[in-house]
Amino acid sequence: MAVLRERPYVQFNFLVDLGNGNTNGPEAGFQECSNIGMEVTVAEYRTGNMKENSVQKITGINKATDVTLKRGVIGSLDLYQWLNDIRNGDQGAVRTVLVHLMNEDHTTVVQTWKLLRARIVKHVSGNLRSRFRDFLTTDGEKPDRNRDGEFQMPERVSRADVLRWWRDGFAIALGAIESLAPDDLVRTVHIRGEAFLVVEALNRSITHTAYHVGQIVYLARHFAGPGWTALTIPKGQSGTAGGDYKTRGAAR
Repeated sequence: MAVLRERPYVQFNFLVDLGNGNTNGPEAGFQECSNIGMEVTVAEYRTGNMKENSVQKITGINKATDVTLKRGVIGSLDLYQWLNDIRNGDQGAVRTVLVHLMNEDHTTVVQTWKLLRARIVKHVSGNLRSRFRDFLTTDGEKPDRNRDGEFQMPERVSRADVLRWWRDGFAIALGAIESLAPDDLVRTVHIRGEAFLVVEALNRSITHTAYHVGQIVYLARHFAGPGWTALTIPKGQSGTAGGDYKTRGAAR
């Protein structure tokens, strides 16, 4: 088990039992296991005769976060087959997954997380995840990215899922960007084997992302019709629009 020490255990030492009892071989080895955690929700409540004009915080239900497992392409279909069982309605496809963190010399399990009734909900990787994982040290087109699969949506997904994918991708990108030092901007990174200065790669990613955001806004405005809420200064109000747009996060 883990012992108290000043230096945290390092990453990249995970063994994962995907519910089949196997912790040996390439299928059990993952480069990263993240978002392991839990959350206790809080509900707001107020009775009509309370003297204070505020709400009470009441402990709500416990929720487990969605765990992200990452590994390179190893020629195995085990994760896809599990996802396929889930989407085809197999009620017995839920599993008990064990995530073991090993010590640095791989001789001892120092921490184990047990994921009860686990099910795989997404098997994909995207542009931001690929570009900004290990941003300065590896090619921006990671071997575990399935770019063609990102353009396919065989089943309708919820708004919550789309927002979660969006936030996860940007969390990786912003984390990599915030860790950069000024001297890093003139270092060289590679994308599909092509060399870019870091500042060039950042500009490339910004314009690419902005292009797709523009597509989303265009379609959203079309489908919303008269109910569309302007993201910038509304039509006909340019002469009366005030400032403070940067604080409000609005465009001009």
